[in-house]
Amino acid sequence: YLSIGDKSLVGHTVEFTEAACSEKGFDALILAIKLLSLTALELYQNVDLLEEIKDIDLPVLLSSEGFQKVNPLELPEIFVQGSTRIIIYIREQVDYLAASYSQEVHEGRATRSYQSYAGSFSPDYAKFLEPWEERFGQQNITVRIFGKTDLKNGDVISDFMHVLNIGDDAGFSYPKVSSNPSIGGNLLYFKRLLNQTSISDELLRQ
Repeated sequence: YLSIGDKSLVGHTVEFTEAACSEKGFDALILAIKLLSLTALELYQNVDLLEEIKDIDLPVLLSSEGFQKVNPLELPEIFVQGSTRIIIYIREQVDYLAASYSQEVHEGRATRSYQSYAGSFSPDYAKFLEPWEERFGQQNITVRIFGKTDLKNGDVISDFMHVLNIGDDAGFSYPKVSSNPSIGGNLLYFKRLLNQTSISDELLRQ
């Protein structure tokens, strides 16, 4: 990771927006572009290195909320059934409804009421899991409950590592403070009111 602030900086906050637009934020962006370009250039010029990387038989760990929007039947063939393990976290439906609505208002310009959103919300986990089972086989899928009382140490990252049998001595490090805080109550209601105004998206993000 490239740092654009100190360890107390939390994502999706006014402070994070200011840090991203700061001189240090732009310097980190430029550095990232340079590093990616140099890495690609080195692989392009060094054929032996590229072949060596291809031959390395080590597990690859990919984790992203974005996978919930992916059709597993369209995933590339590099995700081989039998050697690919899928870990999925699902949350209690009412809790999921509240979190989903909060994110829609917080991250976008949603203006509809909670009642209206709830009327169109239908989390069918069985339907969601079916294509993953078809693509990778039920035996290769682990489904976990996303809830503090169900997670190891009440933390999804600790639980994820535990499921994979990755111990604390493996060298992984991650922030102990949530980088994706949610909003609710009066603050969420105020954000929904702001979404109804003509305020620019840039100002709303701030």
